[in-house]
Amino acid sequence: MRLICPNCGAQYEVADDVIPENGRDVQCSNCGHTWFESPGASEAAEAAIESDDTATDDNDGWTNDQADDDSAPATPHPQANRPALDASVAEILREEAEREAAARRADVADPMESQEDLGLEDPPSPTSMEQRNIETAKRIARLQGEEEKAAADTAAAAAAAAAASRKELLPDIEEINSTLRSSAERGETVDPTPEEVAQTKKRSFRFGFFTVLILLAIFWAIYLFADQIAQSVPSLAGALEGYVELVDNGRLWLDLKVQELSASMEAESVSTDAPAETAVDTPTETDDTN
Repeated sequence: MRLICPNCGAQYEVADDVIPENGRDVQCSNCGHTWFESPGASEAAEAAIESDDTATDDNDGWTNDQADDDSAPATPHPQANRPALDASVAEILREEAEREAAARRADVADPMESQEDLGLEDPPSPTSMEQRNIETAKRIARLQGEEEKAAADTAAAAAAAAAASRKELLPDIEEINSTLRSSAERGETVDPTPEEVAQTKKRSFRFGFFTVLILLAIFWAIYLFADQIAQSVPSLAGALEGYVELVDNGRLWLDLKVQELSASMEAESVSTDAPAETAVDTPTETDDTN
């Protein structure tokens, strides 16, 4: 549906359900004029205007008689019954009309439109421009100073690296001095005293003796508990049998050697006792002969 303002002729396209069947009051947002709009009233007025324009264009060659006939008063169109507006609605419409009128007057008084929503700022003053130029110059100088400092640091690092490389090529004097000692600093080796030697030998003998005793005790325990160990660990039965047999053979060999040693010692003791008795008995026989 098209709405046409009767005051300024502004046209608006609205939905059909905006205007009810009994009509309603509307207000032009362009000029602020308020009027009662009936369904189809604006379209009928627009069609009438267009038909009048067409008739004017087609009847440019009419005679005066026809003009006199047309000058007769036209039959007035029936006016639509306007329902009475509620007082609150009329008050709201009046306030809106006054607000629109005040806005138009302000626009006329101040032809320059201000758009605050664009976020535009006032042009900077010459003083602020000079201050900004000074700050820019300082920033540029500071950046140049930082670049010069970085270049100096790079050169110093390169010089230090070169010095370090030259230092690596030459022997380190401090390291050489630390490895070399004067004759006065060299400590002469001192021979241990007899007491220290005796203590060392005693500790060595004691350590070796107890080590042998511990090993013998372990081997003897294995020999005694070979059957129990073989039952607990069947995989060691063969090794334990060989170990027991070896110990038995050793015991037999040791017993044989002990017997041979005791027999030889007894034989030696008998042989030493026999000549002594012979030497003692010989003089007695001589005396008896005399």
